[in-house]
Amino acid sequence: MEIQKNLENLVKRYDTPAHMYTEYPHKSFWSEEFGENDYKESLNLLSSYKKDDPMMMYVHIPYCTMPCFFCTCHFKVTRDHEKIKNYLKTLSQEIDLLSDFFDKNSINPRFVEMHLGGGSPTILNEEKFDYLIEKINNLVNIKNLEEFAIEIDPRAVDRKRMLYYHQKGINRISFGIQDFDINVQEAINRVQSPELVENLITPDIRALFKYGINFDVIYGLPLQTKETIRETCQEPPVTDWGHEVRFNVPGMNKHTVAF
Repeated sequence: MEIQKNLENLVKRYDTPAHMYTEYPHKSFWSEEFGENDYKESLNLLSSYKKDDPMMMYVHIPYCTMPCFFCTCHFKVTRDHEKIKNYLKTLSQEIDLLSDFFDKNSINPRFVEMHLGGGSPTILNEEKFDYLIEKINNLVNIKNLEEFAIEIDPRAVDRKRMLYYHQKGINRISFGIQDFDINVQEAINRVQSPELVENLITPDIRALFKYGINFDVIYGLPLQTKETIRETCQEPPVTDWGHEVRFNVPGMNKHTVAF
């Protein structure tokens, strides 16, 4: 009874929405008084950097067709492609505003990396992805990027889509694996077999992405053990081609292990 009471007290104490450990600056430093002029002043700081200072741009697609129960990222579940289309229109307006601001203030940021994340950017069909790439190219010369990466849900793509991403300039892909144990997958609402992933990264496909393929493997999941993690890392999709594997504790920094 004492243990149960202590557990109940802990749940009551910590049962509150929280932010990811890696967020910076933390939300406690944010203010609702932050306005347009503050935003522009922040952007103007870019002009104070050296012209050759490398920069990275991150583009967030906050939609998934189903939730993964471990996820702490900002996302919404939808199958309404009209909603996604409207989001892209709003995103394109922000890109136009940024481009216009840079032009008016003679700021020429040197973007060398771009990362498409989510949510799941693989929710975008080719028509919507084409639209997004065209808008991004107004702000960033994609051909000049050293690295252009995308997070991939292997359940949402096929070999044709992998070829398509290569044609659009993607040169690194990041697969959300988490754990190959079926019990763990069912507990986190993300069932995907090793064979599914293996069929997507045949040698000819892998050769298209010169900056490589990495797997996200999260530890600390329900029903997960050291053995399930070990077995996941010994599956052919991980071991056969020398991929990079990133181990991640939800809400904490990723740790990279090269295989």
